[in-house]
Amino acid sequence: FMHISFIFLLAGIFCRERKSKERLAVVLLIIYALFNSVSSTVIKACAISALLMFRKEISGFADKLQVLSLVVLVLTLADPMLCFSSGFIISVLSTILVYFSYSPIYRKISIFMAKRKVRMPKLCWILPMWLVFTVGTAPVCALFYNGISVYSAFYSALMLPVAAVLSVVSLPALLVLS
Repeated sequence: FMHISFIFLLAGIFCRERKSKERLAVVLLIIYALFNSVSSTVIKACAISALLMFRKEISGFADKLQVLSLVVLVLTLADPMLCFSSGFIISVLSTILVYFSYSPIYRKISIFMAKRKVRMPKLCWILPMWLVFTVGTAPVCALFYNGISVYSAFYSALMLPVAAVLSVVSLPALLVLS
């Protein structure tokens, strides 16, 4: 969802009013999905974001799990071969894992750190994300890729903060340097 946060950032730069910002973001999401080789994971991410905004605007509340279920159902009906796509399955699993387990893991880590009187840094969200993605998707990755490499857990723990910093720095750098 990192690329989608850039789209929302762009919409926020150009529009101040919430409704117009969301509508511009939906248009940008559709354009991005069409130009990004129509990848199923990009379409899934864009459709989830757009449907969440529409559901919130229409009913005032949007259930993320219902929106995810609807998007996955529509995508698999449109292309049944997605049921066998490891990237799509891991993407859906990651979204479900973040939805159900990110907050409880974050709370437990916060309580653990507070008991030891350790100040939590601003980038404390990285540890629960790492646990959710690395540990949560490990069985499915082992199934699809016939095993899990030992260094993958350490590599993802190293690359997640690097990707977060690059994602924050890249857009302002692109705007300033171009």
